[in-house]
Order: sequence, then C-alpha cells, then structure tokens
Amino acid sequence: MKKFLVLSMAVFSLISCRKDKPQNEVATPAVRTNYYATVNNKAWDATVFAARVEGGRIKISGTPEDGSLLEIDLNGTIVGNYRITDSTDNRINYITDSAEYNGKVSRMYNGAVKITKHDTIRGLISGTFEAVLKNNITGKLLTVEDGEFKDIPYGPLPKTFSGDTLFMGWLNGGSKKGLYYILRNDTTGELAYRKISASVGYVGGMFSCLSDSGYYLGFPQKGVGGYFNLANGAQKSLFVTDSFQSPVAIGDKFYYYKQLRGLYRLDPLSGNSTFFTKSDSGLNAALSTDGTLIYGLYDNNYFSAISASRDTVLEDRLPSGKYYGLKHIAGRSFYTVREETTGAVTRFKLMQYNCSSVPGTLTEIADLQQDNNLTRKSSFAYDRVKGVFYAVFTERSTGFTKISMVNTGTGQVKTFTMDGDVLGIEVRR
Repeated sequence: MKKFLVLSMAVFSLISCRKDKPQNEVATPAVRTNYYATVNNKAWDATVFAARVEGGRIKISGTPEDGSLLEIDLNGTIVGNYRITDSTDNRINYITDSAEYNGKVSRMYNGAVKITKHDTIRGLISGTFEAVLKNNITGKLLTVEDGEFKDIPYGPLPKTFSGDTLFMGWLNGGSKKGLYYILRNDTTGELAYRKISASVGYVGGMFSCLSDSGYYLGFPQKGVGGYFNLANGAQKSLFVTDSFQSPVAIGDKFYYYKQLRGLYRLDPLSGNSTFFTKSDSGLNAALSTDGTLIYGLYDNNYFSAISASRDTVLEDRLPSGKYYGLKHIAGRSFYTVREETTGAVTRFKLMQYNCSSVPGTLTEIADLQQDNNLTRKSSFAYDRVKGVFYAVFTERSTGFTKISMVNTGTGQVKTFTMDGDVLGIEVRR
C-alpha cells in the first residue's frame, strides 16, 4: 500500500508540474503536424500517421523522423472523454527502439483522451490527449502532454462527398508537399485537400497506383521510390536502377515494367520484387488491367495482353504516333493519349482504342491541350462511374499542374490548375 501511494503521488506530481515548468524548456516547431505532443518536455511531431475505426474502437498511430511510435487505442468511437487507467480498456503506448511505455501506472488517474470530432462522412478523427506512462521493466515514468490529433483520416479508403470526385495525387511543392486525398466538386470545380502524410517524399514520382488492399505505390523514372499503407501508415522505400514504368495492381500485388527488361511483380507485404515475364523492349511502357489480364502499350506502338499464367493472349500494333498512358474501359476497349505535332503546334488528344478484332481501331474522343507551354506527364486516371478521364500536364513557365478533365460521353473538356506538381493520380470511390 505504501508503494502504491508513493507511485500515485509521483504520477500526480509529474502531471501537475507542467503548469510550473519554464516556457522555454520545449523547443516547439513553428509548424506542427496533424498529430503531435510534448514527450518528456520535448516536441514530438508525427510525420507519418493513420487511424482505424473498427470493432467499436478507435486506433491512432504515428511516428516522427526518429522512428518512435505513439499509439492511442480507445474502446469507443463517439465524441467524448476516455480515461486511461489500468482498470479501463483504453491505452496509450509510446515505443522506441530501446524501450516501451504504456498506461499501466496506477488504478487512479494516469491519462485521458478527448475525442472532439468524429466525421463519419469524410472519415476524420480529431481530439486531444495527455498521459503519464511507465516502462514496466525499469519503472521509469514518461510524460505525454499537450497532445493533439487533427483530422486524421481512417481507412484504408475514405468515403467521399456526395457529388464529388475523389482522386489521389502527390503535390511536390512548398507547404503542400505530401500525399493527399484531393476532392473536386463536380459543380463548382472547388478543390479540397486532405493530407494523408507530410513527409513520405520518396513515395511519389510520375508513376503511381493503388492496390485493392490499400497500398499506394509510387516511383520516379529512376531512383528511390516505395509504397505506403493507407491503413496504418507503414511505408517502405525501394531503390530502382532501371527506368520504372507505369505500375498496375491486380488484387494486392503490383505489376510494373522495367526498361528493356520486362514485367516484374511486387508483393507489398513481403517487399519482394520478382521477374514476371518478358515483354516488348522499349523506353516507354503503359500498363493497364481489367483485374485478370495485364495490357501493355510499348515503344513501336506494340500492344499485348498477358494472362496471370504469363501467356500472351493478344497482340496488335497501333497506327504511327506517340502514345502515353493506357486505361481500361471495358471488354477490349481502352483510353490512351496521343501526341500530334503540326508545324510548331503540339496537341494531346484522348483516343479510344478498341481491339475486339485485330487490327484494332482508334477513335478521337477529345482534344486535351494545345498549349506549347505544357509538357506531357505520364499521369492519367479514369473514373468509370462517371465516365471521366483525367490527364496531368505541367506548365513549363510556372511549374504548376494543369489537369484536363474529359467527359468521355460528350467529349467536353474542362481544365483546372493546381499550385505545386501533381506526381501521380488515381481515382477511388
């Protein structure tokens, strides 16, 4: 009993001392992230964070650049106060490479979490927290103070606004650098950004895609890329010495093209990348899938369809021209972007390619861009629900991004500009 009283007094002392500590003890960053706290009088800001809402519980986790992990696990999902004690089913854990601290300090008070907002439509969680945690091996105590989490998205994928189009992109520039959900109102054209992660900068690049299990994969043409788990924030970097091209996902695995080498398959759970099959050599490739076959459009306008058993079931060659991107519509119909230059004028046109019979046919759907100040980017997306095709271009003079949105039923084209550089785009609902 004496030990319990001493421990309880120590807990209350640690919690109350924050009122008396000098203001200059904590070096607080000028800009806090969406998940932060003060841990033992030091600023702690998660650069990767995520939340889950399932089984009547809220789970929030995050980690800063030092690799420490701060987890909140609550038995409940509604707005309100949650006490952290040994006798409640609520927990706060702080884990480093060398130590682990949890909320089992006393049966009285050693922490609290307040959920201030739970937006079930947009899938966002906000709140505040504080606690005194204990290392059960050494007995050392650790204070977590002034904690806050703001608009943390839970997944793996969020619900969308009614009438809005949801797609993903990397914005590489200024304060907007990071991975985002970007929602665009179909009526007003207004854009709303929701940041998923602030500093997983390597998971970007010209080529990106999402798997059904909620993994986001991104690469530049060469160098360091990687993938990001939208459900729990886990990430892994991958180094590519060969040019990486146009990944697609079938189920929970990614398929991609290595320049002059062929198709490869990546398992994000194990991190293993293995050779899948040879394909037509070339410097550029565009892949698409209907969930069973991998369709490829390569240099020399060669088109093929390859099965999961590595059999080539279809081959064709498109008319002369430069083609970028390949998006499956239905059956054996696809969208691709064709570059056409007449004199000093360069145009990018959305084409529909149908290969129900060989040779296939090409039909022009819309003239996307005819501004010579624009450069082509291999970032394209197709919203099958609304029949809308997106093509990403970069403005040479400003570095801003222009995105052409095409109503494939009418051919009408709308263009909107985003500050920063969108390095990958995916439609998800």
